[in-house]
Amino acid sequence: MDSLLLKPRDDYQTEESVINLSLMMEVTKPGPLSAPILTRTVQKSHFLRATLPMDCAVRSSCGDTINNGCGRLLEALDRQLFEMEKVTLQHMKGATLLVPEPLNFLLPEPNGLVTVVFPRGVPDKELEARRRVYLVQGIYSYHHYMQDRLDDNGWGCAYRSLQTICSWFQQQGYVERCVPSHKEIQQALVNVGDKQSSFVGSRQWIGSIEVQAVLDHLLGVTSKIMFVSQGSELASKGRELAHHFLSEGTPVMIGGGVLAHTILGVAWSETTGEIRYLILDPHYTGAEDLQVITEKGWCGWKGPDFWDQTAYYNLCLPQRLRVI
Repeated sequence: MDSLLLKPRDDYQTEESVINLSLMMEVTKPGPLSAPILTRTVQKSHFLRATLPMDCAVRSSCGDTINNGCGRLLEALDRQLFEMEKVTLQHMKGATLLVPEPLNFLLPEPNGLVTVVFPRGVPDKELEARRRVYLVQGIYSYHHYMQDRLDDNGWGCAYRSLQTICSWFQQQGYVERCVPSHKEIQQALVNVGDKQSSFVGSRQWIGSIEVQAVLDHLLGVTSKIMFVSQGSELASKGRELAHHFLSEGTPVMIGGGVLAHTILGVAWSETTGEIRYLILDPHYTGAEDLQVITEKGWCGWKGPDFWDQTAYYNLCLPQRLRVI
């Protein structure tokens, strides 16, 4: 029997062709077409013209190019115009405009050159009524962990806050006494009968009540104590703290749980009750590097959530010495 050999065609393909399809479904229902509506409101407008006394200052180094200097100057002009607009609208009375006046201040680093815009002709009393930031008045030194060749990490935060307060009274000229050491603070508490003699040289904590006693014994400074049953209540103490910084201007020591801090000021709104705290943190263990201290938040503004919401707090508010 003869056999028949079938040769497959070269152009025949056995693989299947796959076509990708996307199923599109209409998920919205058709509705009536709508045309835009135009309205015209007729009202009176006031156009006011004023000459603004621009006064911009920027800092430049020898290595800066003209382009860099001009760029910073334009940024400063833009910021100043924005601040002038804000001040003008804030103090505008009807169709009367108060001229905004820029004042330049050279502050310690890292702030450097700062421009503040004030409304010309507004009395200081009225400006003070609008003020929302209340700060320590005067200078002080920052005392924190590991200074003076003493390892007080974990137990000495309240001592350091007390030392900062003592430095304020010294540098304002109220007292001549040097800032007390940890042992001198402990000995003072023994002398007033608050602690046993074994307390001297120990690593035991102290709190706001002890800070009050030491200030009275060593410096003759009286203090008020503010009690807060839980940290969530601190947000309601804006008025009291603002009044303290306006009338006394001294740093405030606050202790709660196992931590102590120093409050240098508050930003508080009487209308909304919003509050932020300027905190100087004694738990810092690094070198005396102002840039690190400020940029890393060891001295900076904190919100109400900074505090332990369930812990109780005592605040020591030192009073100025009344001198004749």
